[in-house]
Amino acid sequence: MPYSPPETQHLDSILPSEPLLLMGAGPVPISNAVSRANGVVINHLGETMDAVVSNVKKMGRYAFQTVSDKIIGVSGPASAAMEMAITNILWPGRSVLALSMGTFSGRMAEMAKRFQKNVLTYSLWHRVKRPAG
Repeated sequence: MPYSPPETQHLDSILPSEPLLLMGAGPVPISNAVSRANGVVINHLGETMDAVVSNVKKMGRYAFQTVSDKIIGVSGPASAAMEMAITNILWPGRSVLALSMGTFSGRMAEMAKRFQKNVLTYSLWHRVKRPAG
């Protein structure tokens, strides 16, 4: 890779030291760092989120091996990023191939249909091997 990994702030230096509200991740094993990060609620429009998004953009430039400033960090659910992609990348006459394996993957097809895109949905459910019993 022609670009070196970026210098970023460590998450512990960005987040407040005192947890404000515990938002548990569910019954899954997670590292202490992830547990601490999940225990903090930050203002999505404040300086802390700005620092987090800035680091995500730096890492995005590295991941996509670009020096472009046109990397967008979205503070929202994955559905927000999918909707941004559909509304900004596709234009009238373009088509969408949506591979559907359930509710979440089917959202892209639903969003594209709402924006009047030509959508071909391919369901993979018939290819999924379900456990016996």
